Amino acid sequence: MSQISKRYAKALFVLANQHNDLDSVSRDFKKLQDLISRSTSLQFLLKMPLLNNMHCMDALNEISRKLNFCPLMVNLLKLMALKKRLKFISEVGVNFEEYVLSAQNKVKVDIISAVSLNKIQLKKLTSILSKQWNKEIYLFVTISPHLIDGFIIKCGSQVIDFSLNTQLENLKRSLKGD
Repeated sequence: MSQISKRYAKALFVLANQHNDLDSVSRDFKKLQDLISRSTSLQFLLKMPLLNNMHCMDALNEISRKLNFCPLMVNLLKLMALKKRLKFISEVGVNFEEYVLSAQNKVKVDIISAVSLNKIQLKKLTSILSKQWNKEIYLFVTISPHLIDGFIIKCGSQVIDFSLNTQLENLKRSLKGD
């Protein structure tokens, strides 16, 4: 994540918190992210800082109106368009959500697993992680066929790797003497 996106997210979080608008901004980011994932023309618009600012602003105003964005989100989009930083908008959304979760004493944890985990395993893993980080845990599980066995836990910048792939790689390095 870029420092630029973190600064925008932090400023937006502070403003949204002051205006009791955290839920609205979070909802707007989800709507925007959904639209970005479905629209290649919007992806192009966000990544091309050389486009005419008036055309860009018109498109963003139309999107904001149709998706009924709150004033803070509209202002963020306008500011980022003027500064030609719209390419960071998805990162800003991710960082914003991290600030919101942190303020609520919650944390998002990504689990990348070789196999599907059952409810009991997920509950136990959530309990262990909750005790370790002393926060409420939101697990997001992804199945990766590239892992031979085991799983990887990602929380912010922290990575805990219990995958067989990494263990085999470490063994290989130790046998080579690296």
